[in-house]
Formats: sequence, C-alpha cells, structure tokens
Amino acid sequence: MIEDLAATRGLLFSPETWRTVLRPSVAKLGEFLKANNIDFWMHCCGNAEALFPELIECGVRVINPLQAAAGLNVVNLREKYGRQLAFYGNISVPMMSGPLDALEQEIKSKVHLAKQGGYLYHSDHSIPPDVDLERYRWILETVRKYGSA
Repeated sequence: MIEDLAATRGLLFSPETWRTVLRPSVAKLGEFLKANNIDFWMHCCGNAEALFPELIECGVRVINPLQAAAGLNVVNLREKYGRQLAFYGNISVPMMSGPLDALEQEIKSKVHLAKQGGYLYHSDHSIPPDVDLERYRWILETVRKYGSA
C-alpha cells in the first residue's frame, strides 16, 4: 500500500482525521490480507510515527522508506516497536552522494539490524541520479559487510 500520511515535519492531517477517514479502510485491507496470509507492507514518506501503533493494529507489518531527513531512525524505531514492525530503508539519500566515510558510518549504524531479522536495506527515498554504478556497488558491499551474519 502506498499512502503518504506525512511530510518531513509530521502528519499531513490530524490523528482524528486519520481515524475517521482512512483508518477504517486500512483496517479492512489489513483484515483481508491477514485472512489470505499476505504480509501488509506500507510505503509512507515523511514522519508518520505518530500513527505507527494504529498501523500495527490495522495489520501493517513492514514500513518503508523511513525518511532520515524526517527524523526517523531505524535503530530507535526497533527499540520502540521491537518485532511488531519490520523496517525497510532509512539510509539517508544525501549521504549516499556525500563523503564515503560518513556514508559508511550511516550504513554501519543501521544495517546491523538485518542480523536480527526484520530489517531490509534501502535508501530513505530513491537512489539519487549522481550515485553511479561503481559507487552503488561500494554501497552494497558495505551493506553486506555490516548487515550480514
């Protein structure tokens, strides 16, 4: 499900509006997916963390892309939500184009969660066009270095 519920600074509407307008449909979708043994993945840009507990109640099991620029940090989210959610993303896109040492630290600080399960590597948005194939190969090697058992 692709549902941008938030922007960089928070929700696009009040939690009450979410509960009244969108939650019933999301819950119904969650029930259908659960009944058919299908995992519920949600793409949501921005910082919708205020709704994560309700999304969990609706059956959402995976959240992506977890925008770092919106203040989300997968390590903190794992501590807070444990295994209730799997996380997909959260590697800062601006860092993908920046100095390699800072990018390596960004990757190292997050992808170790993959060893515990419930984390999938990806950027916190699309791969920037200035990240060429050679650099992206380096990124993937670094992800494997810190995220593999």
